[in-house]
Amino acid sequence: MIPIILEHLACLETRVEDYFPSNNVDEFDWIRNPFVKLTDSNFEMCEEKELASLSSDRGLRMNHAELPPDAFWISIMHEYPYIAKKAIKVVLQFSTSYLYELRFSILNNIKNKKREKGFRTLRKNWGYASHTSDLILQQ
Repeated sequence: MIPIILEHLACLETRVEDYFPSNNVDEFDWIRNPFVKLTDSNFEMCEEKELASLSSDRGLRMNHAELPPDAFWISIMHEYPYIAKKAIKVVLQFSTSYLYELRFSILNNIKNKKREKGFRTLRKNWGYASHTSDLILQQ
């Protein structure tokens, strides 16, 4: 049984690294602001060309100021497909975890409201049952 659990944990670790590649947020500054000069990069040549072209586009600079990061990168997907896909892979992690937490919170609130309503009903029924049992015992 222990080898199966260890194998499962190793597989889980590789899957988590696929979805959440690193904790170093400095390497993703270009996603928040693609118009700053990069000091070190781990881009392929086509991505560097697209990023250089994008950073010199004044119209996109104005667009970037008006849009949230996910909407900005989606809007330039056709013009700069390589760099946009790379950015969206990172931005998508935050939106999916946000939606998960939001839905979990909503379900938790629903569960708590149902539980509270059940307790009120139980207390009301318990009061009725104890009142009835007192009447029966008095007779």
